Amino acid sequence: MLKRELYLEKIRPFYHLDLIKILIGIRRSGKSEILKQIKAELVTSGIADNAMITINFEDFSYESLHDPKKLNEYILEKIDEKTKTYLFLDEIQMVTDFQRVLASLKATQNVSIFVTGSNSTILSGDLATLLAGRYVTFNIMPFTYRETCDFLNQSGVIADERTFYEYMKWGGLPQRFQLKEEDQIRTYLRDVYDSIIIKDIISKMNKIDQNLLVRIIRFLFDNTAKVFSVKSVVNYLLNEDRSIQSKVVYSDIDRIINSRSVMKCQRYDIKGKSILAFYEKYYVSDLGLRTVLKTNLENDISYSLETIIHNELIARGYECFVGKTYKGEVDLVVFKEGKKCFIQVTYLMASEETLKREFEAFNTIKDASPKYVLSLDKADFSRDGVSHLNIIDFLLGIVDINFS
Repeated sequence: MLKRELYLEKIRPFYHLDLIKILIGIRRSGKSEILKQIKAELVTSGIADNAMITINFEDFSYESLHDPKKLNEYILEKIDEKTKTYLFLDEIQMVTDFQRVLASLKATQNVSIFVTGSNSTILSGDLATLLAGRYVTFNIMPFTYRETCDFLNQSGVIADERTFYEYMKWGGLPQRFQLKEEDQIRTYLRDVYDSIIIKDIISKMNKIDQNLLVRIIRFLFDNTAKVFSVKSVVNYLLNEDRSIQSKVVYSDIDRIINSRSVMKCQRYDIKGKSILAFYEKYYVSDLGLRTVLKTNLENDISYSLETIIHNELIARGYECFVGKTYKGEVDLVVFKEGKKCFIQVTYLMASEETLKREFEAFNTIKDASPKYVLSLDKADFSRDGVSHLNIIDFLLGIVDINFS
C-alpha cells in the first residue's frame, strides 16, 4: 500500500506525546492503513511490539469490547506500567461512551493514544468537554490525484491523461484501485455508500425516514460545489412532499456532514472579512460515490473539477471558504496559517467570454492576496495580476499556489 506521507508528516511530531491523536475521515478513506504505517514507523524507531495494543472495533473478535468497562479492563491488563504504551483504536465510535475510557487512560496511564473514526460526532459532546485541549485531529481524505498516480506507478501502471478522467469519475477511495472492471468498481462504491448510510447515519438515529434521507443525500451529491442555502433544500423537498418537516431536513443534513461523505464550505465576506451563515457550498468527499448515484455527469465537469480542487486543499491542511464579493462569488478563499489566496476553477477557457468571466470575478477584490484561475488548459492565460495554473500540474505539485 502507498505510504501516505501527506498525513504521516503531520502526525509524526505527536507520536510520543500524550495528546490523543484522532484520525477522522469518510469510511474506507485509508485511516486503518495509516495506523499500520504509524505502527511500522514506531517499530523501526525501536518501540517493541509488546508496547503496542491494537483493536479494530469492526472486527467481530472485539465485539465484547464495545462495552466501555470491558474495554478499559482489557487495556489495563495489557499495559506495562514500566514503559509507555501505544494504543491504536480503530473505529472508536462503535464503543459506547468511549470518551470516558479515553479520558481515564490519558489521565492515569503512560500512553500515546491513536484513534480513528468515520463520524465527526466523536469530536463533539463529551469528548470536547472531557478532553478539551488534550487532543489533535487529522482529516484523512481519499487518495489525492498525486497519491493516485504514485500508487499506480508503484503498481507498474503508467499514469496518463486518461488516469485523471478516471479519477474524476471513480474518485480516490484506496481499495477501488484493486478493481479493474467498471462494474466491479461500481459495486464496491455502492457498497461503501450503503455502509455509510447504515453504519454512520441510520445507526445513530432512533427514528428515520430512510427515503427522505436518501433524497437529501442525492440532492447534496448532485449539487456538489454549487452555492445554495439549506432552506433551498427544504423548499425543494417540500415541493415534492408537503408533509416533510423542515427541522428533520436540517437534522439529516447535519448527520450526513458528520458521516464525512459531504463537507460544508461556509461563505466568507471578502470585504467584511467575516463568515456568513447562509448560502454555503457542499462538496462530496469522493466523486466515485457521486458517480454511482448519478447517471448523467457530462454537464458537471466544472463542478467536479472544483470538488477535486477543494478536496485537495483540505487534504493539504488548508481552510476553504466560498468568497462573497460585492457583485458575486469567488469559488474558493483558501487560508494557510492566517494567510490567504483566492481561486476560481473552470473546465476550459475556450472563449473570450469564459476568460472574461473567470478573471473578472476578482475585479472588485481590493485585497492584495494572490489570485488564481485553475483550468485544464495547457496554455498560460495569466493576465492583470491573476495567475493561471493547469489543474493537473497543480495536483501533481508541478506548480503551486502562494499565500499572503
